[in-house]
Amino acid sequence: MLASCVSLEEIVDEYQLYGEWYGVTEFQKNSKTEYLLKTAIFSKDCKECTVYTSISMLNGFDEEKLVVRLIGSNRLILTEEGSYKALYKIKLTKGHIGSFEMTWNNHTRLEKQHVPDKSLSARMDIPKCL
Repeated sequence: MLASCVSLEEIVDEYQLYGEWYGVTEFQKNSKTEYLLKTAIFSKDCKECTVYTSISMLNGFDEEKLVVRLIGSNRLILTEEGSYKALYKIKLTKGHIGSFEMTWNNHTRLEKQHVPDKSLSARMDIPKCL
């Protein structure tokens, strides 16, 4: 059986992974609903991605400069330079251009300090122009 080889460039073009993507997930802290916000900004060639993490109740953010790696025909991971350990997993779905599912484990400074949940996910969307 022959395996089909799909390149990162083909995935980027097919799912239009250009520019900025935004996602929000809720969590509970001290019986209050708070919001964890993620912004993923892909480089022009989509080989790198900067992820910003912020929390609704706080000023400030965490910044991660990561490498984009292809691990299947509809899956990407974001890793640190020189590592293949996934900090974020991205699942792309055919027919859902303009959004994707991103999952990760609680690992940034802000998440460790303020988010009790260990496994997190968000639907990431490209902003719509008005």
